[in-house]
Amino acid sequence: MTAATDDEREDARARMEGLLSDLEARAAPGAEWFGATPLLRHIREWARSLDVNPFAALGVVMARLSGDIPPWVVLPPLAGSAPGTLNLYVVLAGGSGMGKSDVLSSHDQRFRPRPGIHNDPVRAFEPATGEGIITRYVQMQKLDGRYVHTMVHHQAFADIDEIDALEAQAYRGGSTIVPVLKTMWSGKAIGTATATEERDRHLDAHSYRLALVAGCQYGAGDVLLGARAQLGGLTQRFLFANLRDPDLTADSPETDAPAPVQLRLPDGMPFPTALGGEGAGRHVGGRFVVRVDAAVHSEMRRARRLQRMHQPGGVDGHWQYTRLRVAALLAIAHGDATVTVDWWQLAHGVMLHSDRTRNSMLEALTVQRDREASGRGRSDGIRADAADAELIARAATTFVQIAAKHAATRQHADAGCTLRCMTQGAPRHRDRAEAALTWAVDRGMLLHAERKNRRGRDTTHYSPPPLLTG
Repeated sequence: MTAATDDEREDARARMEGLLSDLEARAAPGAEWFGATPLLRHIREWARSLDVNPFAALGVVMARLSGDIPPWVVLPPLAGSAPGTLNLYVVLAGGSGMGKSDVLSSHDQRFRPRPGIHNDPVRAFEPATGEGIITRYVQMQKLDGRYVHTMVHHQAFADIDEIDALEAQAYRGGSTIVPVLKTMWSGKAIGTATATEERDRHLDAHSYRLALVAGCQYGAGDVLLGARAQLGGLTQRFLFANLRDPDLTADSPETDAPAPVQLRLPDGMPFPTALGGEGAGRHVGGRFVVRVDAAVHSEMRRARRLQRMHQPGGVDGHWQYTRLRVAALLAIAHGDATVTVDWWQLAHGVMLHSDRTRNSMLEALTVQRDREASGRGRSDGIRADAADAELIARAATTFVQIAAKHAATRQHADAGCTLRCMTQGAPRHRDRAEAALTWAVDRGMLLHAERKNRRGRDTTHYSPPPLLTG
């Protein structure tokens, strides 16, 4: 084992400081971006009064607005897909004392997205387990001798002070918090099946709204940015914003906080519970559907085809869908229930900031690992992610082989294998099963579908493509 020299430590420290000081040059589309509308200028002035980056302030505004919008306000199905959700996850990047708490604590005094009287106030909480998140919305009550699900809330806002707080729970055996967060980001049906009926929980698709804001320091966040998170699809579900204001100097003038503003929400959009009225959106199947311009729809469909042709995946796997949510929230905040080309283009600026902030966080994490590795022996920590990714790929290959064998012998008729079936066939891969199955599905090596199991519960079944069973 080789100890790090003072010169090596100083070099690593300089690299870290260089990354942070260079961030303003690489992580902002430009101050003029916020001049596009009066509301964006208002958000910029509010951010300057707090000495934080306007994009971080915008991220909080969009996340809080997302949490305030009822779950039956949806995006339209695109290219034959299911309706889309407006659930939004935001990471605010910056060290302790950089202003995350200031932005969150002052937001509700500055922006009023809801009417003064409502039936379902959004519930703020800090998630600890997957089951705990679901319990925020649904409880079991006994009625006529039977346990029934009762929705107690439709909306919740998760405030995670430091994303690394999830590290201990995220990938321990039996933990469900990462799969639950990923599924709820998509607005899909989700539930827990336990040994006792009274502890079961189930949420129907688009029956809940979850918005999330998390803090993450540069050089930290392995639970969100590491190889396991990237391969499993967690990284791709977050929008990133830098707390550091690139225009802030020690001599910057004092800026007073702007007056509170009432967001001008679209006509006919239900807030919070009542459907009805006519607006730019449409009510379909009991839902208020936000419109998407044909030009935006066409661009998304083309991007989706290119992704499936070339399988770029990686940390940009959900880029277009996140951009659509950002565009929709920008539109709604301005009183528009249609994602026009203008909102779509504005959302591109937000995504550029997110991409560059995320990439800077990844670089800072690498620098931190360099520093740690130099004290432990050459690059042991840096190689850990690559080794873990290799183990996930091996587990995925094993699960594909199990599914192909069971399909060939019709062990499950035409239903496919469940997660339990896979892990029973390869128990050594149990801890990586969820990430490995996601890896295989994303690469077209496995197909997946929701079916009823023998107890009548929705369960994901995996089967090989026809090519692997012919």
